[in-house]
Amino acid sequence: LYLILVGLWEPFALFDPQKFFRYNPGAAMRSRIDILTVASIGILAFGLEPIVHEILGHAVVCWLTGGKVVLISSTALQTASASRLVPAAGPLANILFGLAALALLRALSTQQNANAPARANAPANTTAAAPVASGATHFSLTRLFLYFFAFANLFLATGYILYSGLINFGDFAAVIDGLRP
Repeated sequence: LYLILVGLWEPFALFDPQKFFRYNPGAAMRSRIDILTVASIGILAFGLEPIVHEILGHAVVCWLTGGKVVLISSTALQTASASRLVPAAGPLANILFGLAALALLRALSTQQNANAPARANAPANTTAAAPVASGATHFSLTRLFLYFFAFANLFLATGYILYSGLINFGDFAAVIDGLRP
């Protein structure tokens, strides 16, 4: 999974994964990341993707355009609206939230990299390093969540747009229905 994630983003030079997930070696904390913690963060990040898609995308745009939601689930939303905006809103919301997560990820990384020289000059005793350690752990896990969340939203949204339009099923099949080249 790591190789896939790095392989997808590295050509775009958006970030260096080693900088985002690097721990402060002088801090008093574990050197290994607990696999259950990583799995939990991944489950949460990927679990939020359908909420962004169905509720923050389709349902909000349906409400804003005056439509009525007939059925909502974790995988589908049916409306009484004829607007093409409603089916387009789900993948577009995923793309917007994914890009926002990438921007926040980059900002957190830049902030931590700017603070790194200050931490390097900190006293070496464990009492002084304890707050640094908790901060580094917090930011590392936050960045891991943002990375998974951005990946889930961007990968699933762009893939969904492609296959939905090509096989005439789903949101973009409804968006392009009746359009001619």
